[in-house]
Amino acid sequence: QRLVTVSWRLPLQVLRLSAFLGRLLIYVVFLLGPLLSIFLYWGCTGRNILSIRFKTGGGLRHTCDLYLTPASVDTRARGKLPQPSAPVLVLIAGGAWAIGHKAYSALLSRALRKAGFLCVAVDYRHWPQVGIDGMLDDNEAAIDWVLRNCAHYGGDPRRVVVVGHSS
Repeated sequence: QRLVTVSWRLPLQVLRLSAFLGRLLIYVVFLLGPLLSIFLYWGCTGRNILSIRFKTGGGLRHTCDLYLTPASVDTRARGKLPQPSAPVLVLIAGGAWAIGHKAYSALLSRALRKAGFLCVAVDYRHWPQVGIDGMLDDNEAAIDWVLRNCAHYGGDPRRVVVVGHSS
């Protein structure tokens, strides 16, 4: 009787696993195009994106990307510091606390900087490198850096909004 039960459950588990893998494949196929376009823009064709370390002595994940406004780019090209007048948007990307990256915010930042926002996409450590407390410390350090330094890039430190998605 045990052999019959085991032999009946095995095909059921194989069927469930096959259905899961099929759904996963469909998910990957649908997301592959948008993800490739995000990373292509962020890594190759994005202009006037500054990558800055926000934590002294921090690691590779303690950086943020600044998407400069057109006005800020023009002013900096003339060798001057831009007036701190642009609203600032700090974007904290999600990814289930395990796989997020600052590049996930590239397309949103591209659109908003054309509208005059100084966008700051934050990268931070994830699990298993750190727990929730470490992630919060990293994001707090990034926001503190933005408040202290955004005026140098044309952002108004009195007009800062923090936005996050997913985790």
